[in-house]
Amino acid sequence: MDDYEEAIKASEDSLSRKAITDYIMRKWTKPHVQRYIKSLMPPTDLTTNTTTLANVMKRHQIDGEKLIQISKDVLVNMGLRDHAAVWLMEQLTLLFNNKSTYPIRV
Repeated sequence: MDDYEEAIKASEDSLSRKAITDYIMRKWTKPHVQRYIKSLMPPTDLTTNTTTLANVMKRHQIDGEKLIQISKDVLVNMGLRDHAAVWLMEQLTLLFNNKSTYPIRV
């Protein structure tokens, strides 16, 4: 029975992630991405702030469709330092897996 329950839970998590990424891709505009970025609380050792991160997203015209496809390497190419790109990717993973405190209404 435990295996069955774990399989159901994994299936629900997968559907949840799919629904969230689909919603972000279709509904999030560039300003929405910037609002999300500004809502984050970077660690003090990151040496950047959310306004700077949001401005990078704005300059590169990142909307929901681009956000769900973004990678650490793309963020570095956009001008983020490596550790900032890693941290932001961690935040996006939390968002896409519905483990973020940012409210998403799917």
